[in-house]
Amino acid sequence: MKRYLPAFILCMASAGAMAQTSEAANFGVSIDGAITDVALGKEYKMKLASGKVVTFSVKQKEVLTYQDDWISLQYPQGLHPSFSSPDADIEQMILITANGNGVLVQKYKTLNPLNLLM
Repeated sequence: MKRYLPAFILCMASAGAMAQTSEAANFGVSIDGAITDVALGKEYKMKLASGKVVTFSVKQKEVLTYQDDWISLQYPQGLHPSFSSPDADIEQMILITANGNGVLVQKYKTLNPLNLLM
C-alpha cells in the first residue's frame, strides 16, 4: 500500500482533468497537500504511475455522528447541525427538520442552568 501512495498522490493532482463532473463538487480530497474537488456519489477514475486504473467515490453515511467534548449523538444524513452563540457564555447546536421536529443542545460556560429552574 505504501508504494502506491506516491503514485496516487501524483494522479490526484491530475484527477481534476480526468474527472468529468456535471454536478457541484462540494468536497475536496486532499492527499499530501494536493486537493482534488469531488462530488458525493460520483465515481472517479484515475491512472496510477504503475499504469493501473483505479475507481473511487465519496459517499455519505446514512447515519452521521456529532461529537464534542461533552456529548455525542447520531442523526440522519438529511439533517445538518447549525451552531450559534446567542451569548458569549452560551453555545447552541440545533438539528431540526422542515416540520419543526428536532433537538437543541445548549452548553453553558459560566452560567449554572440549575438557577433557571428556581
